Amino acid sequence: MIEPLSPRSLSKRVEKLIDSITYVSFCYTRRGLFERHKIIVTTMLTLRIMIRMGKLNDTEVNHLILGKMDPNPGTMPEITRSYLNETNWACCKALESIGYFHQNNLCSSLDVEHLQWKRWCDQEKPEMTDLPKAFKDITAFHKLLLLRSLRPDRLLGAHDLHRRADGRALRRAGALRHDGDVPRVQQQHAAVLRAVPRGGPHPASREYGQ
Repeated sequence: MIEPLSPRSLSKRVEKLIDSITYVSFCYTRRGLFERHKIIVTTMLTLRIMIRMGKLNDTEVNHLILGKMDPNPGTMPEITRSYLNETNWACCKALESIGYFHQNNLCSSLDVEHLQWKRWCDQEKPEMTDLPKAFKDITAFHKLLLLRSLRPDRLLGAHDLHRRADGRALRRAGALRHDGDVPRVQQQHAAVLRAVPRGGPHPASREYGQ
């Protein structure tokens, strides 16, 4: 006859099961990805973990993913047409719905400091370049939002830099552990990955999910 586990042993057993299931799910997902999609999945995973940790705002993350635009952006100042198009302007107007960009009057700055902004937008790698003075204290994530609006062609490279930096920060904070080159997410930050191995989920996995 199998003796029931004590509450302490049961808690440890459940923690190990969650850790194992998360690890195996991540491995299945990673193996089934095309190389060009891996950065997208790891970025989404990092963002979800950071939302759970309270380091990022869910609304701002959705703004980054959806690339929101203001449907009625108004007339774009003539002087900004030398380095922006109508789509850029609509995206920047939508960005002003986010506190940081509203407080720093992003669209007004694009007009008043147009020479500095044009210089920044014309850079080969703007993600590596300092922004105009009004935005010198910008966070790495808000810089991603800005790139999404002004230089979407550089977003992938900037995502990679942000993901790597946040991955190191999460490991220092204890949110991630490494087994080889695969991150293992601890119980309190376990991510839900919508990935099903070939042949469908095991009945035990289905029961665990319910």
